[in-house]
Amino acid sequence: MTKDEFRPLLLFLAKGCRTEFDRDQISAWFAALSDLPAEAVAVGIARFVCEVGKWPDIANVRRFADEALHGESKPWSKALEETRQAIRQYGLYGRGEALAKLDERTRQTIEALGGWRKICDWPCDQTGIQNAQFRDIYQDISRREDSRRALPADIRPKLTAAGSTDGAERWLSQNAGRWIAALTKPFSRVAHRGERTHDSSHTTFPVPGPVETDSKTTGPPIEPDSE
Repeated sequence: MTKDEFRPLLLFLAKGCRTEFDRDQISAWFAALSDLPAEAVAVGIARFVCEVGKWPDIANVRRFADEALHGESKPWSKALEETRQAIRQYGLYGRGEALAKLDERTRQTIEALGGWRKICDWPCDQTGIQNAQFRDIYQDISRREDSRRALPADIRPKLTAAGSTDGAERWLSQNAGRWIAALTKPFSRVAHRGERTHDSSHTTFPVPGPVETDSKTTGPPIEPDSE
């Protein structure tokens, strides 16, 4: 998402929630959302305005935007139903075809439970225990994946070999700089009709108010991309 795409979206969020953003807040919002497509951010902001309506926060907007891209997480009961159906349809020796029909989280759950052969041999008289085991593992995988997916790609936790810090240190050296720069450097000069506060380093734009159609530009003081 570019700054030009971001500007009207943040204006909509500000007007919808009857709030203001200063220049540093605008920088933080853009840094945290710029990796997402503008269309997904638009849906995320629209959902936030309609479902929450106050105190805008980045985490919820990212969550709504992620659901626009990937859909809501499947309930564990639905995943278990699909797994049992695959067992009935393909049986023990149809492992490849069965797993191909299931989503990644369900496949990870099956692997954690001991694999395809193991769940095909589940005793029929222990359904309650099986359901509980499947539920706990599937929900844990879903929570971790949803949390990881909600973060910008370059700050997601990285898996490293046990006892090794080389991968983590290399990842920090490659990615931390962008975030430090984004959060310490002003987003842009004041471009239009922002109202200065007593602190000259901050600029706010008034919200709410009628959208003007004359030559003045309303909205966050964001300049177009210079690239």
